[in-house]
Amino acid sequence: MSEVLIEALKKGIKGEMDSITLYQEAANRSQHADVKEFFLEMAEEEKNHYNWLVSYYKKLHDGLSPASLKNIAQMKERAPIITDEIVKRIAESQYVTTALASAVLLEATALRFYADSAEKTIYPELQSFFSMLSEWERKHYNNLIAMQEQTERFWFDLQRFEPF
Repeated sequence: MSEVLIEALKKGIKGEMDSITLYQEAANRSQHADVKEFFLEMAEEEKNHYNWLVSYYKKLHDGLSPASLKNIAQMKERAPIITDEIVKRIAESQYVTTALASAVLLEATALRFYADSAEKTIYPELQSFFSMLSEWERKHYNNLIAMQEQTERFWFDLQRFEPF
């Protein structure tokens, strides 16, 4: 088994765990149910990615050929619930606003990583898998960047820019 492929899966697993941790902590720190729900839904999607990567890793580590794997990931389309109220509530919390900015960076890193992995693999099954993950992360990124832009407007309104 290609060490490069195993390392790519391990890097993906680590990245997904970073995202899960960030989203769960943002949910825990939020005082509003709708914001908590948003971040918990994001964490659940990242858990799916994590589990798919772990499954592939285990199968390849156990000696299965990448060509024998089917794309086990099923992408479910879900429009995130982003309302003005959620945006305002995120802007109210410096921690949650910072978590959102960090999430944008994690999603951008993930989509580039999966796109690169899809491009580099010689196995069509894994190319399809990594491409699908890249697209899913692209949707996360686009949604989060739009949310960040909307949140920024409210964040500046809430700040008084007074000395600490």
